[in-house]
Amino acid sequence: MSDILRLIPKAINHRPLPQSTAIEGTTTVLLHGAMGFPGELRKLALSLNKAKIPFIAPVYAKLGPQDLNDAVAHICEAMPEGETVNVVGYSLGGLLGLLVAQQCSVQKLVGIGAPWAGEPDSQLAKALFGAVTETLQLDLNITAPDASNVVSIYSNSDRVINPKFSRRGTEVPFDGISHWRLPRHSKVVQRVVAELS
Repeated sequence: MSDILRLIPKAINHRPLPQSTAIEGTTTVLLHGAMGFPGELRKLALSLNKAKIPFIAPVYAKLGPQDLNDAVAHICEAMPEGETVNVVGYSLGGLLGLLVAQQCSVQKLVGIGAPWAGEPDSQLAKALFGAVTETLQLDLNITAPDASNVVSIYSNSDRVINPKFSRRGTEVPFDGISHWRLPRHSKVVQRVVAELS
């Protein structure tokens, strides 16, 4: 069953992102979710271009990271060398962003439906995330470096990531938005752009 569920977002999110058109400012690193591809952040990328905010969106896994450490190393290698960046991570991408902030200079970290504290009680996460589930089911206690400003955008209607595990730093709760719609919802996208502007 989980193999079938993994393929559905692939078909939807495999569209490429537009190229970043901004040439000045702090680069934002966009991190997709465990089952996704950068294309699930397409609406956000288009809005960042409109706001003239430069971004990159590394592909760190084909069907979700099998090893979080490998994913973090790949993301850090893709980042502009010696620069402080902002990171926006959707779902597992938010948790990866927190791990990236442990190793690289991150000014602001925005999580969209991010399981900051893991997801120890989700059977749905277990069915969806496959190999990464063992890590997610731990009660994670990862702290952001003091220099990183953390913003948590989540929905009280999220049935994939329990909202209580998405709360960290400045909290921005929304109601009535499913986990899958969070990165494409216009109000969420507007708030992320406002946080980065």
